[in-house]
Amino acid sequence: MNPVDAGKLFALSLLLASNLALAHAGHDHGGAPQAPPAAHQEKASVRFADVALLDQDGMPVRLEKDLVGDHLVVMGFIYTSCTTVCPVVSSIMGKVQQQ
Repeated sequence: MNPVDAGKLFALSLLLASNLALAHAGHDHGGAPQAPPAAHQEKASVRFADVALLDQDGMPVRLEKDLVGDHLVVMGFIYTSCTTVCPVVSSIMGKVQQQ
């Protein structure tokens, strides 16, 4: 991965983490429930390097060409030996896939 791609990936990770923190920061844990903020649509443009990967069946795929393209994509990277948070994240991703 070249330094520019690594920087973009790092910036995207920070953006996602800050959005999660902001989403939780709005909850008042001690009082009456508040009305959720009005929904709005944000646009973002993210390009992925067209790296070679293996799918769940061990078949080669290209990240940009075969998986992303012009589709809305949700990706989760899970360590198969992880026994703490990974099973929970995998379960959530399975529910997202069903929807």
